[in-house]
Amino acid sequence: RLFSQGTGQFFRDMKQQMQAYGGKDWDAFIDSRKIWVTEFSCNDDSLGYGALDSMPLASSADMCRQLTGQAETWKAGKKSQSWGKGAVHALEDLESITRYAWRNTWAPGKSSAGASAMLSHDRLVDDAGRPFSHGLAMLQGLDQVNCSQ
Repeated sequence: RLFSQGTGQFFRDMKQQMQAYGGKDWDAFIDSRKIWVTEFSCNDDSLGYGALDSMPLASSADMCRQLTGQAETWKAGKKSQSWGKGAVHALEDLESITRYAWRNTWAPGKSSAGASAMLSHDRLVDDAGRPFSHGLAMLQGLDQVNCSQ
């Protein structure tokens, strides 16, 4: 696993990169810390899978399904990919994660035609503060959510 405490690829890479820096025992330091994930959302989920043509920017209902484990499996080349139980559930289940922050919770004025599609889609609420489907899913605890709302 990528983020398994101490043995995950993230931790192994960090230890290797810090090894000769500053004369500290970086292995012990890194093993004793948990990760704070800053600024994540569901908008780049297709990156690295060669699926950008077949997987456009997710709608609010799509992100809701991805976050709540309701999304269907999709194909990337010859491989099938699954959203599993959803990114937030996964973060909350990992012992190595201490906290996380969603990017971009609220950004008034970003729904205009000139705004970046990525910024306008990953917001949890609209300009008036009303939750989108994926924002409502997070408010309702990510379980048994109707993503069509």
